[in-house]
Amino acid sequence: TSNPQVGVNPVYAAELNITVATNDSAAVFPIFSGGFRRHITTPPTWESLGTNATRPPVNYAAQIQEVCLAPDSDSAWSLPPPALAAFSDTLLRAGSTVTATWTFRRNLPLDNQMLYAAGRPVALTEATAAEFIEVVGGRRDGVVLRGLYPRVWRLLGNGGPVPNYTSPAQVDCVLTLSGMRTATPWWAVRCGDEVAGPTVAP
Repeated sequence: TSNPQVGVNPVYAAELNITVATNDSAAVFPIFSGGFRRHITTPPTWESLGTNATRPPVNYAAQIQEVCLAPDSDSAWSLPPPALAAFSDTLLRAGSTVTATWTFRRNLPLDNQMLYAAGRPVALTEATAAEFIEVVGGRRDGVVLRGLYPRVWRLLGNGGPVPNYTSPAQVDCVLTLSGMRTATPWWAVRCGDEVAGPTVAP
């Protein structure tokens, strides 16, 4: 919160959902759901977050929180053969989009306890769509998605979250699929330059 009379209004729970959709949203497939296993803390310093931006004008250190989730999805990803065929043949093509949506939960205000923060939809290119198909087919370890969601969100007392607060940084992620030949396959998402690699200028 930015109201000093309210004090610290911390986020106590957070979830991340990732979906893949056709460019007209006629078909939408959820692929990742995380938040059961989470770590929410106040960082020791703003600089320790590595945002390459100035520290926000807060009144209390605890107004800045870092949210980390376990990389493996909390739900299995299992599609019947017709849906899997549609996912690979119809959805995974250039122009389809991948969207990451965060849900933040807090105690106040009573009429705005749950906030939804969606990153910009990332459009698949022909190359990334082909890599996605290879991941589903077990021929590739992972697919890199650039700029899946903002590095910093500001949560106002009223209204929706404000993306890119004090920092224009976006988060790059790698999506992988494990256990595809088992009864309970699941997606995993690992984010940051250390896993996705730095962005290469064209």
